[in-house]
Amino acid sequence: MGAVWPACHGLVLVVGVAGLVRVWASDRGFWNDELYVAVNVRDLSPHKLLTGPLRYSQVAPPGWLYGEKVMYQLFGGDEQVLRLPQLAAAVAVLVLTAVLAYRASGHSAALAATALLATSPLLYIYAGELKQYPVEAAAALAIVLMVDVLSGKGDRGRHRTPGARRLAVAGRALAFATVTTAAVSVSYSAVLVLAGAVGGLLLVFALGRRWRAMALTAAAAAPAALLGAEQVRRRMSQPFLRNQEAFFTTGLPPEGAGPAELLRWLPDMWRGFVASPLHWAYPWLVLGLALAGVVALVWQGRRLWAAVLVGVFGAAVGAAALGGLPVQDRVALYLVAPVAVAVAAALSAAVRALVQAVRGARRAVAVVLAVGLLVAAPGMVLAARPAAAAAVAEVRNPHYRDVGRDVMREVAGQVRPGDAVLVYGFSQPLASWYGTRYRLPVAGLATMGRTGACRPATVDAALAGVSRVWYVRGAKWSGHPDDYHARVVAELARRGRIMDARVFGPGPVLGHRPGWALVDLAQGPDPHPPAPAPAPDYACLTVQPQWL
Repeated sequence: MGAVWPACHGLVLVVGVAGLVRVWASDRGFWNDELYVAVNVRDLSPHKLLTGPLRYSQVAPPGWLYGEKVMYQLFGGDEQVLRLPQLAAAVAVLVLTAVLAYRASGHSAALAATALLATSPLLYIYAGELKQYPVEAAAALAIVLMVDVLSGKGDRGRHRTPGARRLAVAGRALAFATVTTAAVSVSYSAVLVLAGAVGGLLLVFALGRRWRAMALTAAAAAPAALLGAEQVRRRMSQPFLRNQEAFFTTGLPPEGAGPAELLRWLPDMWRGFVASPLHWAYPWLVLGLALAGVVALVWQGRRLWAAVLVGVFGAAVGAAALGGLPVQDRVALYLVAPVAVAVAAALSAAVRALVQAVRGARRAVAVVLAVGLLVAAPGMVLAARPAAAAAVAEVRNPHYRDVGRDVMREVAGQVRPGDAVLVYGFSQPLASWYGTRYRLPVAGLATMGRTGACRPATVDAALAGVSRVWYVRGAKWSGHPDDYHARVVAELARRGRIMDARVFGPGPVLGHRPGWALVDLAQGPDPHPPAPAPAPDYACLTVQPQWL
């Protein structure tokens, strides 16, 4: 069996890494959320990125933003370049999951936990996006690993002299302080992981009356804790996403919830967490296995791992209960690996116990364990099946959220002297990033509004001296009607003839999909302009010239 485990681990890691690279390498432009980050990275100084506030009401870990700024300054603004840290972090998540599960429960648990992470669709999705979530997941696992290293459990008996032992302890403390401080600098969720993991370690030391070890742990954690406190202060000083409860319907309790409402929220929270980011089915089976894994770790004498896993998830739930970081969807990606490690620990412990029962001729125990495994193992496979299917689908055809880049690039290949480009108002970051890259003659942002609130004169001012105008749009804001773009083009058709139009994807040419329309102003008003139904909220056109 000596060579079997490394071969199995290697196969899972190779398959997972290949899928991550495939998603990262796919030729996809930035979508709005990525563009918000990209424009900040491009335009703000390193000091401003570290101190804030950011444009577009964005909030992201300062250390991560600074790293992206360095990437931009060294290698430019290519999509794959700026997404490279996320790919590296996603690969680190797979590797660290294998390491942590092995240290907690052995080879079989490591293989099971890594396989579960290798079928996590959100890990693949965000390995190919300019968002910090894989970095946060990797930072969480790095902290957990350093907690295990700091405990010194694996070093017992290795150092024979008191001087060597003191040197080893000092080295572990320094490594812990360095890694955890770096992790907190690139991740807001790392603050919660640090609190939960260190809290678990301190609890284990307190139960063992290891007061000196507790003092060393507190001292080693102090730099990261101080930086984390500053991160929390800075984050709390900035506005939170408006109506975030609508985006994270189960990840946060109802606003103003009391003790009774919080208790009722917990089952909904767990169901929502299993649905995303885990993308698993059978939430109560998953909960049972995760709790069984914690019990198994205690039973096997690995109380530290049990305390750390419970501490990390407990800190996350506590923060969500206070209205902080939601335990749902992409922002909770950092919790996927800890749950996978707990589930894998349960299955591994059951297999070991069954083998021992068979060898010891304890038939009744063996029968009970065999029946339990026959239910739990296939049930977990079925539970993880939706995640695996979604991960495979993402690898086969990486999700392209907004083809606005392709629209801008196509228009850039056709513009000629005397042309101007108007960009859909919601596509402002698209104009700022790709309009600049492709050197498009952007005249402003086109927005529809109420008759009494908009300024039609701004259209004439923006188009003065222009022979042809292109109306370009990326993905539509969900609050705008599907005929919003047809209304913009109808207003432009009052001034010129519609010569051509294209939509990217199925649907009407002037529909809600990304695309462009070309209006020739030299030919006078269009004799057959679009005629959308009257809508008072979208009755006339305004051009905002300050599009950057």
